[in-house]
Amino acid sequence: MQNNNLKTKLLYLPAVFIIAVFGFFFFTEQANAATATGTVESQIKDVNVGVDWQIIVWTASTTASSSITMKVRTDNSSDMSGATAWVSCDNVTSGEDISGNNCVTDGQRYVQYQAYLSADYDIASEFLSPELLDVAISYDRAGALISSSYNTLADDTVLSSVRWTETKPGDSDVLLQLRSSADNSDWTSWMGTDGTSATYFTDPAGGETLPSALSDSSGDQYIQYKVILDSNNSGLPVLSDITIDYQASVPVITSIGPSMLTDNTAAAEITINGSDFAAGATVVMTNSNIEITPTNISISSDQITCNFDATQAIGGPVDITITNANGSSVIWTEFYINNYVGTITSQINSAPNLYWTDLSWTATTTATSSITMKVRAGNSSDMSGATAWASCDNVTSGEDISSNNCVTDGHRYIQYQATLTAIYGTSTDYISPELGDVTVGYAHYVTASLISSPYNSDSSANVIRGISWTESLPSGTDVKFQIRTAPDSGGSPGAWSDWMGPMGTGDYYKNADGNNAINLMHNNGANSQWLQYKVWLVSDGFNAPVLSDLTIEYGSAEYSATILKDGVILKDGVILR
Repeated sequence: MQNNNLKTKLLYLPAVFIIAVFGFFFFTEQANAATATGTVESQIKDVNVGVDWQIIVWTASTTASSSITMKVRTDNSSDMSGATAWVSCDNVTSGEDISGNNCVTDGQRYVQYQAYLSADYDIASEFLSPELLDVAISYDRAGALISSSYNTLADDTVLSSVRWTETKPGDSDVLLQLRSSADNSDWTSWMGTDGTSATYFTDPAGGETLPSALSDSSGDQYIQYKVILDSNNSGLPVLSDITIDYQASVPVITSIGPSMLTDNTAAAEITINGSDFAAGATVVMTNSNIEITPTNISISSDQITCNFDATQAIGGPVDITITNANGSSVIWTEFYINNYVGTITSQINSAPNLYWTDLSWTATTTATSSITMKVRAGNSSDMSGATAWASCDNVTSGEDISSNNCVTDGHRYIQYQATLTAIYGTSTDYISPELGDVTVGYAHYVTASLISSPYNSDSSANVIRGISWTESLPSGTDVKFQIRTAPDSGGSPGAWSDWMGPMGTGDYYKNADGNNAINLMHNNGANSQWLQYKVWLVSDGFNAPVLSDLTIEYGSAEYSATILKDGVILKDGVILR
């Protein structure tokens, strides 16, 4: 429990009892044949400070057939925007104390009146208008000076005394009253020694007992005082300072260990040393608007230990706030996380892979930031069989990853993990690294085609009779052919036909056993002395087909020949090489 005090220095009110006199203008308007009325609304008068309003008086000339009624209102806004509407204000009489009027509030500084003038024709055939000559409103500036509210930070505050230094000439006096609030909104009444507004604190030494309403440790978190400086026509009193003593359990932090964390990659135990820590106190750590509640909190009056999950933070300064059950709190701003470490784990990507090549990336880093990279491969789409990241070696941009301890050539799935680090220190001004494109290289089978060299069958009358080959087709692969022919042109191919399959340019010879119908363009005995084939080897990326040999049979009506890899066998058995 701490002893505290609220102090204010040098209070001086230089004036008491001022009379205000207002000038005015008015006019009348005839409302009907029997009555004429007019309204006078004064200018808004500023008396510069909040005052206690007293009496309104005016001088007027009226007759039996004319009258004047008056209203008055006050406000703290120079345009009276917060004042009550005239229609809701009660009338006042000359010489009346207006402090009790429903539109007047003591302590406000702006005032305005409204006069309603009326003349009745039915009563007197000769019209006589009422005359309003002058209006005066008195007020007392010795009424009060009210302090701003003070937050003791604890809802169990116990006020113990109020004391001040004063100078009182003659019969002048200094009087004090206090009030309190739990929420700075709903306040008690102003009160003196007996807890009512009828009494005051008058002992500047603070020897008077405070009422229970201010010392029961309930609802007194906010305090306000009102000072009344009364000259009694003897001179102006001066209040030099004022002190309100109170007790409240407000936590205090003296040190925190460790004073910083290296980075935000793990949880850490934090020890907070200080005083007035209460059972049930809460601990909140705030980092870049992220509120983190620690776990395993252990509290004694002078020490708190807790586990802080730094992985929820991003680095830099961390505000630690301790709040006791009574609402009092303290904030420690000298704790920080030196490095912000963020991890980016890519999606799992697949590739038709024979072997992995390099991993490269683009990045922007500074002297206080860095990026490290890891990569791993696997044969499961969820990487369930891959090596754990913690065991993987770092790689550098452009490095051949096939020899990395977490990469195996032939594995289909690949994933990378980037760790970005920014050094904060105690500064909130930092530059994070930026990771741009990441590229993983790999080798794989492709779908490709091969065109043979032209072959001269030596006769323009030759026809193509068949095509067959030997192949090995893993799942997902294929081998297919098209053929084109040309006439002879001086020992060289003439104009080639289109590449064609059995039916035309849009299909292929696909039966390796030779069960392929030959396109009519190639077996009509015209323009087919020269021939050429085109083969497509279709891969799924992981597997490739194998073509062992190819045979194209051709000949005239009397002869036929077979094209082999190493020659041609004519129908009569002659081998041409």
